[in-house]
Amino acid sequence: MKKVLAVFLCLASLFFSTTAYAAQTAEIYADDMVVSEGETIIFPVNIKNNKGIMGFKLTFTYDTSCFNVVTVDRGELTENGNFNDNLNKQKGTFDVIWNDSEERKGDESILFLQVEVIKLEGGKEIAVSYSKEDTFNESWKDVDINCTPIRFLPSDTNTTKVTTTTQKSEEQSDEESNDSAYIKTAVDAAKKQAQIDKLSDLTDGEKDAFIESVNFYLSAFTGTVENNLDTIEEIRESYNESLADRFVQSALECIDTDVIIEVIESVLDEKSVNSIGKISEENQKAFADAVYLKLKEKSEDISALPEDTATAYDAVKSLYEQAKQIESPFNWKLFAIIAVSAVVLIVITIAVCRSKKRKKKMN
Repeated sequence: MKKVLAVFLCLASLFFSTTAYAAQTAEIYADDMVVSEGETIIFPVNIKNNKGIMGFKLTFTYDTSCFNVVTVDRGELTENGNFNDNLNKQKGTFDVIWNDSEERKGDESILFLQVEVIKLEGGKEIAVSYSKEDTFNESWKDVDINCTPIRFLPSDTNTTKVTTTTQKSEEQSDEESNDSAYIKTAVDAAKKQAQIDKLSDLTDGEKDAFIESVNFYLSAFTGTVENNLDTIEEIRESYNESLADRFVQSALECIDTDVIIEVIESVLDEKSVNSIGKISEENQKAFADAVYLKLKEKSEDISALPEDTATAYDAVKSLYEQAKQIESPFNWKLFAIIAVSAVVLIVITIAVCRSKKRKKKMN
């Protein structure tokens, strides 16, 4: 009887420990999408039960007769670090690879997918899998993940249609929701939809539709109903600023700061200028482009420069200043030692002078 009880307790312990482990396993998923054929939607792919992750490799597989994945963009968890995909390299499947220098924890969106639903027959799912050896935490240990397929349900079902937006608190302002990364992603998605390479390619008749498209994508990304981008000029300014931010951030992430400084100073030498602030206005674009091309040789992961000349030049200038600050930060410890030494020297000097005066009086 004791042996039977012992075996039972062992099995019970194993069962509950396995159940607890399963409950703690990270899961990558998306809400079920209720759609109509011919509809194009954008939605987040999320992670939950995330105890810490610093890199992953995901593979998405789908039936091309049913779905067309148009774009893949960063999510909240992956807004920093290296983010790459090989979408359009092979039909019906693509990989997304992300890594950062710091671990991220918590339940967040990891990426956004823009999907055109061609038909809802047969394969109504996008399969998701991951490479365990390429998915790790800050201790470089493999992270276990359960990947749930993304399901698409016909809109004539009784299922309530799900939202395709991430939720944010009502207290957050439009300025906060129009985050730099979301602006870039929304405008890029709208440019693809409009089939243009630059905002300047828009005709007057296309501008209103483009503004509406940008705000639609921003709403999908941020969870807000309205956004404040009402004109092409506002979109252009916000987009250029977001490109500048991403350029600087990606360069600092991908390339050592001493190499960044070396590249920029080499271009300064080529232009026969000894200071970045002395680049003439008419040469700013050529200077910024030359720096970008040389940095691109160092890393393919650097984001593009803004279209606007002044913003592109300011981005390169900001990168140079930040790189120099990182390479030669103000040494407060050394400053404190020098300051204390100076004070001690002054005190000693005063004491010596007083001592000499006393001796003169005594004599």
